[in-house]
Amino acid sequence: MTHYSALTQRFSNWGTQNPGVGDQQARLALNPTAPLHCSSSCQLNTGEGKRRINPDSTADCGARPGEQRLSVRQAALQGGRVTEAEEKKEEEEEEEEEEEADGGGWTHSRKAELRVTLTLRPHTHTAGVMASDDTLRSLMFTLSYVLMKRRRDVTSADATRRREVQRRVAHRQYFHQRHKRMIMMMIAQTSRPITELPARPTRVWSNIESTDWWERVVMREFQPSDWLEKFRMTKETFFLLCGKLKPRLNRQDTRLRPALPLEKRVAVALWRLASNVEYRTISTLFGVGRSTVCKCVRDVCHAIVLLLRPLYLRTPSEQELEDAARLFATRWGFPHCVGAVGSLHVPIIAPSSNTDNYWNSRGWLSVVTQGAVNGLGQFWDVCAGFPGSTEHSAILQNSTLWARGCDGGFLLRQPPLDFMGHPLGFLMLGDAGYPLKSWLLKGYPESSGLTAGQRAFNRRLERARSVVDQAFLRLRARWQCLLKRNDCRMDVVPTMILACCVLHNVCELHGDAFAERWEEAVRHEESPQPADEVSPAADDPQAEEVRARYCQYFLQQEAQQRALTC
Repeated sequence: MTHYSALTQRFSNWGTQNPGVGDQQARLALNPTAPLHCSSSCQLNTGEGKRRINPDSTADCGARPGEQRLSVRQAALQGGRVTEAEEKKEEEEEEEEEEEADGGGWTHSRKAELRVTLTLRPHTHTAGVMASDDTLRSLMFTLSYVLMKRRRDVTSADATRRREVQRRVAHRQYFHQRHKRMIMMMIAQTSRPITELPARPTRVWSNIESTDWWERVVMREFQPSDWLEKFRMTKETFFLLCGKLKPRLNRQDTRLRPALPLEKRVAVALWRLASNVEYRTISTLFGVGRSTVCKCVRDVCHAIVLLLRPLYLRTPSEQELEDAARLFATRWGFPHCVGAVGSLHVPIIAPSSNTDNYWNSRGWLSVVTQGAVNGLGQFWDVCAGFPGSTEHSAILQNSTLWARGCDGGFLLRQPPLDFMGHPLGFLMLGDAGYPLKSWLLKGYPESSGLTAGQRAFNRRLERARSVVDQAFLRLRARWQCLLKRNDCRMDVVPTMILACCVLHNVCELHGDAFAERWEEAVRHEESPQPADEVSPAADDPQAEEVRARYCQYFLQQEAQQRALTC
């Protein structure tokens, strides 16, 4: 007999012997699933102690306030199944109680105080709630995982479908373009001129721009003054330049279209360097695309620096230095001088990075170029591309001119010439932004305490050093891309400056005319050149002795001139 059957039989017997008891206890005995209402003599054995419960009360046995009422069977089921050993032990205890009750002759009052002993596991209700929570948590986790997997599958399917659509569209466009190119190639190959005159080949897959201005106007109708005004050089110098650049710029024709002529590529670049107009204006003028104009400017500048710089912008030889020293001595009365050095600020647009470094002392963006010129105003050393805030002395110390001057190099003459009773080699002239060296002289700072010899030295130095200022003036007037704000990228600007210096030497060496009206734009520029000044602490004490001997020499020269005039 199970635990449930024993309880049922016990309540049945007790109800038969006690007919006066209410029907609630009978219903409990006959229907174990009904709500449990224990009598006052009923106690629940839970392991924490026994507690007596009123059978007529509405409180549930072993239930918390506000919870649903549970039957004995339901409480046993929620708490978990008992083991077979526990059930057998309970049955034996119940049978002993029944035999004792039958043999002892129970009275009515004793039967009314029937104790119902329910042997349950400790904390039955708490364990049931925890089991229910674990089951619910596991169910929610499983449901969330299924939903997430479903969403991931749907997203993956959508992405796969989009990739497939894109692949099909790209595949279709590829075959469409390929078919179109094949048709146009067949048309171009099968087309023949109707007349015997040679027909101009048709450019396939490109826009056909008008080239009448270049082929008819420039090449046939341009006068020498037009060549000089538009390209800043004569027609002969232009074609000489094209011949020297041919190994680098020559292009081969293809079956689809002919290559852009070499002369036209050079003309596009020179037009840009001379006028600094926009790419779209040059594009319309020459009948080429804007990207073609940009590429022509870049390629021609690189070719000029690579091929013509060793020929037209190089370190002078010893004979050339002697000629330059004689020119400075006869024209400006400054012996042993072979050149002058100066700096030029070229305006630019704001670069993409390190913009603060390109603001100069005048408050506008620029890159600095250092140039050394001879007595004829031709450059023989150029160092370009430094930010506008860089000091002139710092540029000099990072140039090859500094290394050659400090080590002697080309400025050291063997044997040195005698000057005022002391040996002296060649030297150069600079402004206040450069340090005073034995091979690089600059003027005395202007003040009221200067001696007559120092003032004479300053006058002669300014006259001789004006050759570099004049060279920079002619350079910017001839190639106005250095005068106006340059909108090229920063990696192209230094190459463009070097190319302009080389072209300046080409024009000066071949005697191309220079129009004075070109200087008007330079003289009325809105952005004056910044001035720089270095600290006297950077001056060389030995150079001061050389400058003092020049002061004595210039005083003697002025005294002799006054004596001759008198």
